[in-house]
Amino acid sequence: MRVVLEPLNLLNGQPVDLVIASLVLSIVTTALLWHHQFFDFPGEDKIKSSGTRFLIRLTIVVVVGTIMGLIWMKVYKILPFGGNDMGLGYATLGIIAGQFVFMMPFLYLNTFFDKWLLIKQVKKTS
Repeated sequence: MRVVLEPLNLLNGQPVDLVIASLVLSIVTTALLWHHQFFDFPGEDKIKSSGTRFLIRLTIVVVVGTIMGLIWMKVYKILPFGGNDMGLGYATLGIIAGQFVFMMPFLYLNTFFDKWLLIKQVKKTS
């Protein structure tokens, strides 16, 4: 990734490792979002081959995650939780911390409410 991202200079001279970490975190966030919100579409009812389903999901996650990551690198400075430079002159902590701020609420809501409904249903039947 370094070979491709370093010449692009996406964050105006900031370390390329920060760009890589931000992009990979965007892809991971997209994978979690795809799993929780879209239930790993396409499912077995649409495509029978598990290998084909895996490749389609991987392609979706990498493409959408990369697009989201590139958008994030351009807009994080206008968000108060993403643009904080912690006095360093560049938003090293801000860009990554901002992504975690974005990721945590939907992870919490999806995992908590999914399990809460399941537990509530189990309590009703027993």
